[in-house]
Amino acid sequence: MPHITEGDNQQSVEILQEQVTNQKQQINIKDEQIERLQSALDQSQQLQVLTESRYQAEHQQLAEMRSRSVLQRLRAVFVAD
Repeated sequence: MPHITEGDNQQSVEILQEQVTNQKQQINIKDEQIERLQSALDQSQQLQVLTESRYQAEHQQLAEMRSRSVLQRLRAVFVAD
Protein backbone atom coordinates (compact mmCIF):
# COMPACT_ATOMS: atom_id res chain seq x y z
CA MET A 1 0.00 0.00 0.00
CA PRO A 2 1.48 3.35 -1.05
CA HIS A 3 2.23 5.97 1.54
CA ILE A 4 -0.02 9.07 1.40
CA THR A 5 1.78 12.31 2.11
CA GLU A 6 0.53 15.70 3.28
CA GLY A 7 1.17 16.98 -0.25
CA ASP A 8 -1.07 14.26 -1.68
CA ASN A 9 -3.84 15.26 0.73
CA GLN A 10 -3.46 18.94 -0.17
CA GLN A 11 -3.59 18.11 -3.87
CA SER A 12 -6.74 16.02 -3.34
CA VAL A 13 -8.37 18.84 -1.40
CA GLU A 14 -7.54 21.33 -4.16
CA ILE A 15 -8.95 19.02 -6.82
CA LEU A 16 -12.15 18.54 -4.82
CA GLN A 17 -12.47 22.30 -4.24
CA GLU A 18 -12.07 22.92 -7.96
CA GLN A 19 -14.73 20.32 -8.74
CA VAL A 20 -17.11 21.91 -6.23
CA THR A 21 -16.49 25.35 -7.76
CA ASN A 22 -17.14 23.98 -11.26
CA GLN A 23 -20.35 22.32 -10.13
CA LYS A 24 -21.54 25.51 -8.46
CA GLN A 25 -20.91 27.39 -11.71
CA GLN A 26 -22.83 24.76 -13.66
CA ILE A 27 -25.73 25.00 -11.21
CA ASN A 28 -25.76 28.79 -11.55
CA ILE A 29 -25.84 28.47 -15.35
CA LYS A 30 -28.69 25.96 -15.15
CA ASP A 31 -30.59 28.25 -12.75
CA GLU A 32 -30.26 31.12 -15.25
CA GLN A 33 -31.44 28.85 -18.06
CA ILE A 34 -34.45 27.76 -16.01
CA GLU A 35 -35.32 31.38 -15.23
CA ARG A 36 -35.13 32.31 -18.93
CA LEU A 37 -37.24 29.30 -19.90
CA GLN A 38 -39.81 30.15 -17.21
CA SER A 39 -39.96 33.71 -18.50
CA ALA A 40 -40.41 32.49 -22.08
CA LEU A 41 -43.14 30.11 -20.92
CA ASP A 42 -44.92 32.92 -19.07
CA GLN A 43 -44.77 35.13 -22.17
CA SER A 44 -46.04 32.28 -24.32
CA GLN A 45 -48.97 31.68 -21.97
CA GLN A 46 -49.83 35.39 -21.93
CA LEU A 47 -49.74 35.46 -25.72
CA GLN A 48 -51.97 32.38 -25.83
CA VAL A 49 -54.51 34.09 -23.54
CA LEU A 50 -54.48 37.24 -25.68
CA THR A 51 -54.87 35.20 -28.86
CA GLU A 52 -57.76 33.25 -27.38
CA SER A 53 -59.46 36.46 -26.23
CA ARG A 54 -59.08 38.03 -29.65
CA TYR A 55 -60.39 34.89 -31.33
CA GLN A 56 -63.44 34.81 -29.06
CA ALA A 57 -64.16 38.50 -29.66
CA GLU A 58 -63.88 38.10 -33.43
CA HIS A 59 -65.98 34.96 -33.34
CA GLN A 60 -68.65 36.83 -31.34
CA GLN A 61 -68.61 39.73 -33.83
CA LEU A 62 -68.95 37.33 -36.73
CA ALA A 63 -71.85 35.54 -35.05
CA GLU A 64 -73.55 38.89 -34.44
CA MET A 65 -73.00 39.96 -38.05
CA ARG A 66 -74.46 36.73 -39.37
CA SER A 67 -77.55 37.16 -37.24
CA ARG A 68 -78.28 40.64 -38.66
CA SER A 69 -80.52 41.19 -41.63
CA VAL A 70 -79.15 42.58 -44.90
CA LEU A 71 -80.60 46.00 -44.08
CA GLN A 72 -78.95 46.01 -40.66
CA ARG A 73 -75.63 45.05 -42.23
CA LEU A 74 -75.86 47.89 -44.75
CA ARG A 75 -76.72 50.38 -42.00
CA ALA A 76 -73.72 49.20 -39.98
CA VAL A 77 -71.45 49.82 -42.96
CA PHE A 78 -72.82 53.15 -44.13
CA VAL A 79 -74.11 54.83 -40.97
CA ALA A 80 -71.60 56.06 -38.40
CA ASP A 81 -72.43 55.54 -34.74
